[in-house]
Amino acid sequence: MSVVLHIFYRRGLQLCIWLLLTLATAQASPLQLQDLNTPKLLDNAFAMLRDPSGKLSLSEVKQRTFHQYGNSEALHIGYTTDAVWLKLQLSATANAPAPWVMDFHYGYLDQLDAYIEYSDGRTVHQRNGFAVPPVDRAIANGTPAFWLTLPANEIVTVYIRVKAYGSMTLNATLYPQWAFHAHSNRNLLFQTIFAGMFLALWCYNMFLGLVLKQRPYLSYSAYLLVFGITTVTAIGHGSLYLWPLLGPIINHVVPTGYSTAVVLALLFARDYMATKQRAPIVDSTLKWAIWLSTLAALATVILPVQIGVQIMSAIGVSIAALMMWCGVFGVYRKIPAARYFLVGWICMLIGTAMVSLRNMGWLPDNFITFYGMQLGSTIEMLLLSLGLASRFNEMKRQKEAAQAALVETLMHQESLLEQKVLQRTAELEAAKLELENMVYRDQLTKLYNRNGLEHMLDEVYQHSRRQQRILALLLIDLDDFKLINDKHGHSMGDHLLQIIAQRLNSCAVENDMVARLGGDEFVLLSDRFHDKPTLQQFGQKVKQILTQAVLLPNGCTVRIGTSIGICFGDPHLVDSSSLLRRADSAMYLIKHFEKNDVAIDDMRRRANS
Repeated sequence: MSVVLHIFYRRGLQLCIWLLLTLATAQASPLQLQDLNTPKLLDNAFAMLRDPSGKLSLSEVKQRTFHQYGNSEALHIGYTTDAVWLKLQLSATANAPAPWVMDFHYGYLDQLDAYIEYSDGRTVHQRNGFAVPPVDRAIANGTPAFWLTLPANEIVTVYIRVKAYGSMTLNATLYPQWAFHAHSNRNLLFQTIFAGMFLALWCYNMFLGLVLKQRPYLSYSAYLLVFGITTVTAIGHGSLYLWPLLGPIINHVVPTGYSTAVVLALLFARDYMATKQRAPIVDSTLKWAIWLSTLAALATVILPVQIGVQIMSAIGVSIAALMMWCGVFGVYRKIPAARYFLVGWICMLIGTAMVSLRNMGWLPDNFITFYGMQLGSTIEMLLLSLGLASRFNEMKRQKEAAQAALVETLMHQESLLEQKVLQRTAELEAAKLELENMVYRDQLTKLYNRNGLEHMLDEVYQHSRRQQRILALLLIDLDDFKLINDKHGHSMGDHLLQIIAQRLNSCAVENDMVARLGGDEFVLLSDRFHDKPTLQQFGQKVKQILTQAVLLPNGCTVRIGTSIGICFGDPHLVDSSSLLRRADSAMYLIKHFEKNDVAIDDMRRRANS
């Protein structure tokens, strides 16, 4: 048993010695630079040492042991208060004497100190990083970069001390000088396009918000402005221009800016989704989130930058989940343009996740993964702008539909009101006609009574005067009507009066007027006669019609005589009262001497004489 343990012990010891030698060899082997035209990814070449105290000097670091992990995942450290040292040995061949540039991919690294040691004992110190003033940076670039001059066939050791308030991601690439400039120019071009799109969309939405007076456009414009400035600052280029204005305060721009953008995004979500009207529960949740995010944004201004960055990350993840929930809820409730909102935030999250996975080494380093957050946020901006336009059009369509429905309702109500007015007017006309019949009509014969005659007489006179016609008035009195009334009764007398009224009406034509003055007296007024003979003939005709036998309801047949007095005169020269008085005189003249005859008083002759 002891022999077996001894063998395992010796084999294990040999294996450990072999691993240590292999590790030492790996650490001691410099990275060979043989091709001037090919950039070198340094993820597997770095050795790392963490300094929790952050106080180790270069000489102290040289005495410590660096660990080489051989993968890019180890370079994605995350949030830490440690200072991290990187060690790299380089050796360039004779055909690669040109300057090189070491460029770190992540722009939000606050302080980087590079110590470049040559074999002759020289040490060159360079500084860079987000918190370093641009004038003190080795290279004024959006991401931290350092110049490396590598003598041919000489080993150069590079120590880099990194301090970061935010997430620490230490992926780097070694570029030939020309390749670095090409890469930097491409990156600057893309960031310029990105910033230009931010500015264009901000101007577009701000202009629409001011013109249309729509709150969603204004809240989205505020979100775009803050998010755009913060993003341009975080990726590095913004710090080059903001440093002269803000100085060291620039360290608070990223956590405070993104936290403020979260508050504005929540305000925009409330306006975009119209949660106050459509989803009160969601609106209440968003209100609480706005208050908490506002407090968090204020805290990032007061607290140290590193704590502020962690607060920013915490509320960013929480609010992103809340936004996704709002988007799903909006799609479920069929809120206008909610799909744009949901897809926009999904693109934003996917882009940010791709950058994180690339930094961890889980995704390859390419254009899409490198610029994932910018691409995602750009798609989000475009989709939300389209969503705002779609939302406005949908609201406009709904408003027009509501207006059309309102107009239709108003038209229907107007039609009902018009019908009621017509009905009421008809009722009033009927009531008026009934009242007129009661006032102006004789209830027995339905002819005009004395009031009706006086009321209509002026109208007849005006018509005759306009037509330049002579006016004739026939005053008819029934002879011995009282005898018939007494003999056969009042009902039979009334029946006789109705028959006389019907016969007299049959003698009249259009524009003639027939009236019962009372008792057994009737009037016929006409302007269709031009001479006395014609009028005399008409009077005789009326007398013949009225004196025809009448069969009473009691079976008796009676005849009644009529005395007709006619007055014939010019309406311009004779008034109505004179006309009626003269006809009455002519009628009584007949009753006094002859009865059952016709007498004419031609007032034209008297007027002319």
